[in-house]
Amino acid sequence: MAMAAAASSERVLRSAAPATSATVPFDTMYINLDRRTDRRKSMESRLAAAGLSQWERVPARTGKETPPSRVCTEWDARLNHQFDTNCAARVYRFSDGERGCAMSHVLLWERVAARENEGRPVLVLEDDAVLDGRNSVAIISSLVALIERSAMPSQRTILLYLGAHVAAWRETGVRGMGAAGTRVREADWLWQTHAYVIWPMAAHRLLSACPVDMPVDNFISKNVLQRRIRALVTVPNLVEQEVPYMNGDVVHSSLEASYARKAPKKAPKKAPKKTAKKTGEKSDKKTDKKTDQKETC
Repeated sequence: MAMAAAASSERVLRSAAPATSATVPFDTMYINLDRRTDRRKSMESRLAAAGLSQWERVPARTGKETPPSRVCTEWDARLNHQFDTNCAARVYRFSDGERGCAMSHVLLWERVAARENEGRPVLVLEDDAVLDGRNSVAIISSLVALIERSAMPSQRTILLYLGAHVAAWRETGVRGMGAAGTRVREADWLWQTHAYVIWPMAAHRLLSACPVDMPVDNFISKNVLQRRIRALVTVPNLVEQEVPYMNGDVVHSSLEASYARKAPKKAPKKAPKKTAKKTGEKSDKKTDKKTDQKETC
């Protein structure tokens, strides 16, 4: 998107009215493991409650189903460390969940790229995404329509994040954009991939940078930082993640290592001291009780 186009889009976006769910200008696909029928049920209930009438479930891949030619088995965290010092600047081994998650997104990008530049964008959701009420679909529709009016298909190298953890905003990026109380800002580095809208040109750019050589959210951010694609983010989030980073199907390699480093080491248990009793000496029951408590804590 050229700067002139960005400037004109800001003027339009400020006065934009939400679209109705009957005129949704995007397709919806959500990623879900076959075995997580519980998440499938809850996800489809949330989609219907948000006012969407059509969507497609995309079976998620596992690490065992992911070839190293598509997603690497190790990743260098030095770049991510610049934005998250809790992540050590070293090489990590991907978890199976991370590789499967990345492969699931890659397969979706291939489907989006196959639509060619004129094709409709796709709202990509992971199965723990929670849409913020019916109005969120109307706002997303407005933002998608405005982006498409402000950029030619070949310029739509854009991911519109509907929820993300932003580590660095782009100072010279898009500002002042929004619809119905939701602003849009441009990011340089961000995490999470539970909800974003992607256009065919952006999918082409990401696929050309494969294989995925770091967790998929970092991989996207690396391409944003290299100016291959752009990341626009809604503020506040229109879609939340149930429990980010925790209690899901993906073990985060850098977080697991970080927790392992910070976990306090258990002190070895000391054998209780044996003291010889003098003949006829009564034992102090209170002292014995305290000693027992100390040894079992």
